[in-house]
Amino acid sequence: MRNRVRFYELGLCVKSYGFWKGLVLFIKLKLKKTQSINVADARYPISLRNGSSDQLVFKQVFLLKEYDLNQDFGMPIPSDIKVIIDAGANIGLASVYFANRYPNAKIIAIEPENGNFAQLKKNTAPYKNVVPLQAALWHEKDELIINNPDSSDWGFMVEQNTSKKAGAVPALSVADLMEQYNIKSIDLLKIDIEGAEKEVFEFGAEKWLPHAKTIVVELHDRMKPGCSRVFFEAIKKENFALLVSGENLICVRA
Repeated sequence: MRNRVRFYELGLCVKSYGFWKGLVLFIKLKLKKTQSINVADARYPISLRNGSSDQLVFKQVFLLKEYDLNQDFGMPIPSDIKVIIDAGANIGLASVYFANRYPNAKIIAIEPENGNFAQLKKNTAPYKNVVPLQAALWHEKDELIINNPDSSDWGFMVEQNTSKKAGAVPALSVADLMEQYNIKSIDLLKIDIEGAEKEVFEFGAEKWLPHAKTIVVELHDRMKPGCSRVFFEAIKKENFALLVSGENLICVRA
């Protein structure tokens, strides 16, 4: 079984970047020589941490290409993208992918967790169109804490800081971001926030949802029941066509 997984991962590397470059990438990943990885989809090297979930995120973004909106989904997806909000940006790999695919877009990369955010800043530093923001996406301005600090690096959940614990991070809504950065329209809103999408779409979504053209969201009912129900209730009045890419649901305004 383990050999089968290795052959599958090698196949992904070769399919994405050709035989030799794919083989070199596969070897680097397996040997955990990941402090500086070069891939064709990024102008600058990418850094992954050993002993973390970074390789899994890398696989999603650069091998499975789950954020490739140019795939043949059977319908046109806007390519003239000027504003991107990457909520739950983790270590910045999706933002890096978007920065290379849409070099003229302004990308706001939001991540609450300290270690992830430090790595995000490192990976996005060469891209002047990426704005790193250490915060959590929520339905209102607030202060939140990470309630599962022992989780994997891509599974942190947030909750309100009712007990006033140290280490809280600021939270803000999509509408707050639009006001803060003078955004009139969101061309691409990527949301992967480990269950907090329930609050984001349940309260106040009507203020910003009409201004979102394309939404890429991962729903986390396994972590917080009701996420899907709230999400579909929120978008039912909007004219979105729905597509699936890996773990993501893609909503394109028709």
